[in-house]
Amino acid sequence: MRHDARLTLFLASVGTTGVALAFVWLVLAEDGTASVATAVALAAALGTLVAFLASSALATRYRARAQAITDVARRYAHGDLSRPGPDYGDDELGLAARALDAAVHEQERRITTLSRDRARMEAILGSMVEGVLVVDEGGRLQLVNGAARRMLRVDGDAVGRPYVEALRHPGMVEHVGRVLGGGPTD
Repeated sequence: MRHDARLTLFLASVGTTGVALAFVWLVLAEDGTASVATAVALAAALGTLVAFLASSALATRYRARAQAITDVARRYAHGDLSRPGPDYGDDELGLAARALDAAVHEQERRITTLSRDRARMEAILGSMVEGVLVVDEGGRLQLVNGAARRMLRVDGDAVGRPYVEALRHPGMVEHVGRVLGGGPTD
């Protein structure tokens, strides 16, 4: 008596252009030369091979995309904020890469605005005939314009130092100390 052992194996692999599907139809005669166990083992081996090849192809693709994103991040870290060339894709990895790219360029915009504002402030302070000192709550000079440097004979490296070391005018040291202590500014 002859029995046919039929095993249908459905395989799916994801390619770069979409999903490619394949059907494998194994018909093995159960006449003593092949058994159901052999058919199952053969199908399992074939399925494992196809899964390995598909996952390797996907891993290679994702590895290449991740490397491209890493290269762009390294460029950003070295100050090259030009727009990246590669397409990040529409999946989660691409969405995350585009979000990080947008954040970097927003920071670039903010830094440019701050630099422009700082240059404007320095131009205004530099053109003033009045002396301007900015001292933080810890007593360190944060800003000294040119007029104040000339009037108070303040060194060029005074910013960041305590005002009592940088200012050579005793009356001014006393006045700044009173202001920092909350006293009158007469």
